[in-house]
Formats: sequence, C-alpha cells, structure tokens
Amino acid sequence: MEKKIAIATSVLFPDGGKDTKTLLATFHRMGCQAELVMWNDQQVNWEQYDIVFLHTTWDYILHVDEFRDWIKELDAYLSFLNPTELILWNMDKRYLLDLQAKGVTLPHTSFVETGSDLFAQKDLLIKPVVIKKLVSAGGRGNWLCHNQTELHQIIERENLTQEPLLVQHYEPSIVTKGEYSAVYLDGILQHIIHKLPRKGEYRVQSQYGGSETLAGPEKKMVEFTDLVLTVLPNKPKYARVDFIQDEQGIVKLMEVEVIEPDLFLRYKPSSFGRFVDLFQ
Repeated sequence: MEKKIAIATSVLFPDGGKDTKTLLATFHRMGCQAELVMWNDQQVNWEQYDIVFLHTTWDYILHVDEFRDWIKELDAYLSFLNPTELILWNMDKRYLLDLQAKGVTLPHTSFVETGSDLFAQKDLLIKPVVIKKLVSAGGRGNWLCHNQTELHQIIERENLTQEPLLVQHYEPSIVTKGEYSAVYLDGILQHIIHKLPRKGEYRVQSQYGGSETLAGPEKKMVEFTDLVLTVLPNKPKYARVDFIQDEQGIVKLMEVEVIEPDLFLRYKPSSFGRFVDLFQ
C-alpha cells in the first residue's frame, strides 16, 4: 500500500521554502503521495498520514510547548521521518553539551540557569560572547555581546533575567571564513554549503543578508562531521551539521539540525531523488 506523506510547514511559510516546489514534484514523479500541511492546523486529520516530514515548521520556536506536545501526540499513531526521541533532544540547545561530553569540539560553551546569573560570571566576558536561548533557530534568539554593558542591556531589553541560556565565546572566523553546513541523507554525506555573513553582520543566514555557495569537502571537515553523526543518540534519516574552522584551522561544531533544517537540496539536484528514497 502506498504511503501517504505529510510535508509539515507553518503559517509563516504556507508554500514551504526554496526546495519545496521541486521536492513535491519529485515525490509525485516517483509515485509518492505527498502534500504540504500546516503543523498546527486544527482541522487536519493526521491519522490519514503514514509519515510526517518536518519541512518548514520554522515558527515552532514561537510555540515550543505546543509543538513538543503535537510531536508526542502524533508519535502514538504515526511516524516522523527522523526518530521522535532525536527530534525532542535536538530542540534544547543543551544537546551541544551532550556532544561535547562525547568528544565533539565546540567553541567555549557554558550553560546558565538564568540570564541574571551571567552578571556574576565575569570570566565569560574575557572575550565577546554570543548568548542563545535554549530553543532558537535561524539566527533568532541569539545576541552578540562585546562587554558587560552590552550584556546588561540585552538581558534587560529581551527579558532574559529568568531564562536559562547557552553562552558561547564568539568566534571571529565566522566573519572571515564563514560557516559550513554538511548535509547527510541516511548517514551519507551529500554536499557541503559554505555560508558567509554580509559586511557588518555575524549571522550567516540569508534573511540577514548572508550568501551561500556549494563547497568542496575537505578531508578534516568530513572526518569531523562524520564523527558528529556517529555520536548522536539516534541515527537520523536526514541531518545538517553546521561547523566553522577557527582562526587556527580547528573545526568546531556550531549546530546539529535534525528537526526542520534547510537541506540545500537545490545545490545538488540529484539529492532530491535520494531524499524521496528515504520514505521507501
């Protein structure tokens, strides 16, 4: 019996993203029944689907509890393309500390129970830091702080005094060398994307003016991203590993994305068919 696939999107992105049109066409060309569905549309009968792919549910950071409950509810009677346990683990940025404990190199990273706790940790501001909400995505929910004055202003302005936060030393190479995204399908590296921020910005995402190009994989990059994939708590069907090379050339993990990453399939057209094969 043919599987019916829900390609989950959101109110903010009703038509999906840059890959969606080609992805849907590939599903249909390969004989798969797939359609875009709003993840929080109360009128949807989810029981009609066999599997859900979290595609462009990019507003979930605004509805964290609702999104988490929705995933747990659906998990009782249908499947997500990636393991549910892995999705829920990836929602909270403390997963980075789990990976660090397994030998993955990160920028200097700390966790604080509340934003107010940062004021007492002056050693964290020996260098500029980036503070991040535990649930954030696409460059939203993080701020660059150069000194204590900026830190106080951001904590107060963004109402973070009672919120748990992740704090990372800022890596200047993000501006000079950019960030890389390694895309994996079924554990196999498909392509690497090189992203650069626009002048005067440290965030590399396109909505902040960043640029992206296909990059040639270097041996140490692939060895690093392969390692990251092997230490995840569950094996993903799809994953994106975001990393940098610091000013000394050391590869460091920035994020692992196994919920709703842009997989940049458009940069390697053959990957659309490989992605659809994941549902077989």
